[in-house]
Amino acid sequence: MLAVRRSPLSRAPMLGLSSALSMLSAIEASAPSARLGEVTEADDHYTVTVPVPGLCRDDITLSASDTTLTLEGARSLEAPEGFTVIHRERSDGRIRRRLRFSRTIDPGSITAQLTDGILTVTVPKSAAARVRTIAID
Repeated sequence: MLAVRRSPLSRAPMLGLSSALSMLSAIEASAPSARLGEVTEADDHYTVTVPVPGLCRDDITLSASDTTLTLEGARSLEAPEGFTVIHRERSDGRIRRRLRFSRTIDPGSITAQLTDGILTVTVPKSAAARVRTIAID
């Protein structure tokens, strides 16, 4: 959020194109922390939803251990041959998210789906970590 302080009779300062573009770049640079995604929990699994704009399936690597899911990816933006970039609001770069779950997960049963720039990962809990209802005789 940008706040401008004005004196009672003065006009708001005008921003030039380069100043406005610099502000957009600063917002874009800070945006990854705002795009961490979300994790929801059901009785038998977790669902992880992460926005990954500009990445395709080949750009993303998922790995898992007993309690950790790691997402890694890289985005490179190149101008088509014969063109020169004069303005860019997105940036090249790598992303890495490591999620540590409170319960043991089943790495062999994890599934992932990428649709419209949103990665959805279903992370099943291990059988030993699932909540069970015990009948009383």
